[in-house]
Amino acid sequence: DGTEDILGFTVARAEDQDNWETFIGSLIERGLDTKQLQLVIADDGGGLRAAKVHLLPNAPPQVCIVHKMRNVMNKTSRKHRKAVTEGLKVIYQSQTKDEAADKAKALIKQWYASEPKAMESLRFHFEDTITYMDFPKEQWSRIRTSNIVERLFREVRRRIKVMDNS
Repeated sequence: DGTEDILGFTVARAEDQDNWETFIGSLIERGLDTKQLQLVIADDGGGLRAAKVHLLPNAPPQVCIVHKMRNVMNKTSRKHRKAVTEGLKVIYQSQTKDEAADKAKALIKQWYASEPKAMESLRFHFEDTITYMDFPKEQWSRIRTSNIVERLFREVRRRIKVMDNS
């Protein structure tokens, strides 16, 4: 119905497969119907990806486009950063998955010779960054990033820091 709720929260030392499996397992034990789950939105961490294969095999992944863009830009030289950023924006402003994929291929072809690490980063699980395009367009802005959860984490970290300083 469009309602956003936090289903669970845990503190872990690492975002590895074991911790993700424990967390997802706790959601399932508390009633998460994995057959009804339509999408898993996250950064592209290997731990969640591995746990998802075992516990949430039917839910397609949506890799946060902000994380993807950040990862690509971190591997882009300062000299080309602005141009590559503009190219990434064009990709994610596409109206269809085919259009986005074509624009990504063109950007990779344009920059691969001078920015190979950045373009490999863009290619890595790229198809998982455009899963949101399978959903109604009205939902795209809410489901293509993990920013909603990131804001919550930022607030939790801030409050923990205040408690640590007491």
